[in-house]
Amino acid sequence: MTEPGTRAGMKGPFFRDYMLSVGNMHGWSDGDPFMVNYVGHPLQGAVASFIWIQNDAQRYRLAEFGKNKDYWKSRLRATAWSWAYSTQFELGPLSEASIGNVQNTWPQQGFVDHVITPSVGLGWTIMEDFLDKHVILPFENRVENNWARMMVRSWLNPGRSMANAMAFQVPWKRDTRAGIYSYTAATHKPRVPSVDDLSSPRELPTFEFTTQPVLQKFGSNYCLGGGANGAFRLNTNWQLVVDVSGCTVYGLGANKSGDTLLYQVGPRWKPAPSRKFSPYVEVLFGGHKITQTYTDPAMKQDWEMRRNQEEAKGLPPPKPDFMDFQESNALALKAATGVDLKLTSALALRLANLGYVRTWTSPMNGVNFNNGVQFTSGIVLQMGTW
Repeated sequence: MTEPGTRAGMKGPFFRDYMLSVGNMHGWSDGDPFMVNYVGHPLQGAVASFIWIQNDAQRYRLAEFGKNKDYWKSRLRATAWSWAYSTQFELGPLSEASIGNVQNTWPQQGFVDHVITPSVGLGWTIMEDFLDKHVILPFENRVENNWARMMVRSWLNPGRSMANAMAFQVPWKRDTRAGIYSYTAATHKPRVPSVDDLSSPRELPTFEFTTQPVLQKFGSNYCLGGGANGAFRLNTNWQLVVDVSGCTVYGLGANKSGDTLLYQVGPRWKPAPSRKFSPYVEVLFGGHKITQTYTDPAMKQDWEMRRNQEEAKGLPPPKPDFMDFQESNALALKAATGVDLKLTSALALRLANLGYVRTWTSPMNGVNFNNGVQFTSGIVLQMGTW
């Protein structure tokens, strides 16, 4: 309601413009700054997850971080909802694509939010649950000052606090213990593990899901972003990996912007999957898409003036004719090695993944992307062990 471009985009044939907006999606970046894509959207994903948890069955709603099946099942259920919510928010019938045709306007066509919101949002949700059990709860057991409890509960769990507010509850509400005024350490009764929780878990996970920040280097240019991958177990030592990551390229020069999207699949050899430290090597094949844009400052200023004139008349903005848009999509190969640290039967920490990336994309504006290095780390959710 507050953005003239969105209001102008609501004019015209609804279904035609909606389909054009959806069909215009390509590449990784959507023009938003780093804090929006990699902090704000994961927080949005966590809020959506906590909204689901608030309304889930009691066995899942009351589950706390730890070695129990109900907790990890509840967070996976919440992440599925977060993905559905995020996709609807971006491309659904009542979304940015339909209300205002946002994706039809440069530079908001990338897929970054579709990957980052639910995947990094899952990591954010688990982090808040960990803090609530291992930082906030011990603090409350020692400090009975209401104001201190209020601030610690609210500030260290921002996603849960926002979800509480949207449910017309106080931000510091907890389903697992009383409020800040009546709560004492003796009243907190942790959920009693079920028989299934106490049964012997499988030693090896059947599936691993990883959410990860990404740092790439091609020549003198750095690329910072994020992504996610899934690993399906084939046997004791081998996994099939599907990996999608993207990043914004820095150092292209004045009036230039760019991003890359890497999508690959391949085998991973992990010879010690049940140990505390699990090294591995992997070889992935797929594609590498590069998008670069040069913006002519003088032409952009003229376009902005024409856009303001069109918006004043209630018309959609003119096409951005001030850009030189280039794109390349070609085969990519990555050979990488890494090591995971097992924290629990359900959770591991990817300490490092370092890989060599060989692509066959064409050089663009003097930048060669054929040889590069990629570094990732992240949180690994292991399924089938609980």
